[in-house]
Amino acid sequence: MQVRTTGEQRRTTEVQTRTAEAPLRTAPSDDRSKRARHLAPRGRSQHTFFAILSTIYLRESSSGSLNEGLEITAGYNWTSRRGVGVGVVYSGAFISAQRGGFERTSRIHYIAPEFVARQRVGRRWLFRESAGIGYGRYIRSYAGLTGSRGGVGIHESVSAEFMLTRFLGLGVTVGGQWLIVDSPDVDDGAELNLAGIFRVQLGGGIRFYF
Repeated sequence: MQVRTTGEQRRTTEVQTRTAEAPLRTAPSDDRSKRARHLAPRGRSQHTFFAILSTIYLRESSSGSLNEGLEITAGYNWTSRRGVGVGVVYSGAFISAQRGGFERTSRIHYIAPEFVARQRVGRRWLFRESAGIGYGRYIRSYAGLTGSRGGVGIHESVSAEFMLTRFLGLGVTVGGQWLIVDSPDVDDGAELNLAGIFRVQLGGGIRFYF
């Protein structure tokens, strides 16, 4: 009876030892899972939607009047596991000012495909560069008259993004856009012979990852 009791005690001790060791083996895995939960994507393809809101100033007339408005940029990007890919971007600028008792409005629409590259730095940071060639249209209205001109556009941008979660990032973007278009005539005394409209953009926005 003593031998059996001793054997049972040994088996019980071994079971307790294995049970005590089990959490030691699983704890690091759980800890790694928690740390990796909000990491920037790495080693896999990526789809993102993004939107950026910024303020735009457009100097149109020889007298130096300045129009002010809002600009929204939105688009879609796909990048491969190696961090290169393609996308499409749209930007729209909506500007207004008073001149001679009438409201003068300007709208600039631009859409283009683009090449994209991204780099992962640390656990939560992503850097992204893009460039493309597309089509834009410049529309002006004054005192009931509307005119528009279209032309080729070129754009580039650089952004830094901080991952809030695996599916949401907060970013800052600096970019430039050149729309090769002349100014439409709406008889407001502000017509110029333009070689194009060049815009420097600085804005912040969000990206959705999936």
